[in-house]
Amino acid sequence: MTAHAPRRRLSRIIHGSPAVISSTRQIPQLLPRELYEAHLTGLFTSRPETIRLFASLTMARTHPGVATRADAAENLGLPADLGRRCAAAAASSQTASPMAVLSAVSAAARDLDRRDYRAPEGRVRALASSDAWFSTRARRYRPRTRTTTQPLALQWLWTHVAHAHPGTAPEASPTRARRFATTLTAEQQQALRQVLDEPTPPRNPETS
Repeated sequence: MTAHAPRRRLSRIIHGSPAVISSTRQIPQLLPRELYEAHLTGLFTSRPETIRLFASLTMARTHPGVATRADAAENLGLPADLGRRCAAAAASSQTASPMAVLSAVSAAARDLDRRDYRAPEGRVRALASSDAWFSTRARRYRPRTRTTTQPLALQWLWTHVAHAHPGTAPEASPTRARRFATTLTAEQQQALRQVLDEPTPPRNPETS
């Protein structure tokens, strides 16, 4: 009973609070790591990835019509059950007061860049249907890289640029993707980021 009390109190505070951001499309599936570190470090004992998701769910939860964490997850393009499980994990590890948590989440929301996070998510999904963009960059920035590495590049874009949940990435392989991320130079990272600003590539014939 005690473990659920902080969650209930936070839910009551949220119910009477205005939305912390104007649209749920402006909320990433996971709060960017630098904003987590700036605003939420020390408020929970759960893993940072859990609290980054919880923060985004809380932002969505402040919107009218988003009544539960499951609703919040679906608004962000995530499975409803993931929202419920994340909320339970965060509630059991919360060390700060509900008001302190909401204040920290609100401050993090103010620091978001107000872009439409669903747009880069869609862009990464579209890139999964073509390998030309990856082959071109691999030849220039990472010679001898195999085309089988493309799913790892997609997951890097998914988690580091779109700030989306690693478990929902196209062809997700979180453990391999984390290893791949440690091998990217700053120049290679910038080359990958630029892919999302280019026109959508044509689909491979076999994926049409």
